[in-house]
Order: sequence, then structure tokens, then C-alpha cells
Amino acid sequence: MERYKRIFKVLSDEKRLKVFILLLKMGKEYYVCEIADALEESHYNISKYLNELKREGLVKEKRIGRGVLYSVK
Repeated sequence: MERYKRIFKVLSDEKRLKVFILLLKMGKEYYVCEIADALEESHYNISKYLNELKREGLVKEKRIGRGVLYSVK
């Protein structure tokens, strides 16, 4: 039950929800800069949102060299 509470809490923020929906709808991997451009947000904020979503197991990351791709888990 606690896990679900945390998931709904993280998705209750409109901006984190927008990031999650973007990843969900497109069904592919994105770099932070691509998400930031699509949502007109700073890279810093998008990174924070992705880390919170990742912490709750909603997104996964794949490191490619120095870059990181994010997608829905």
C-alpha cells in the first residue's frame, strides 16, 4: 500500500506527470535535453523530475557514453 501512495504522490505533481505522460505516449527513449525542449522546461528541473520518477520505479535509464536515455519502465 505504501508503494502505491508514493507512486500517486510523485504523479500528483503536474510537471512530473507531464514528463511521465510524454515518455508513455511516445514509447521510446529520450535524453533529458529532448524532454526539456518538448516541455519547455529547464534541464535541471527535468533531471529532478526524472530522478523522482526513477526512484519510484516508473522510469528507467540507460547510459550511453556520457548521455542517459530515459523511458517508461
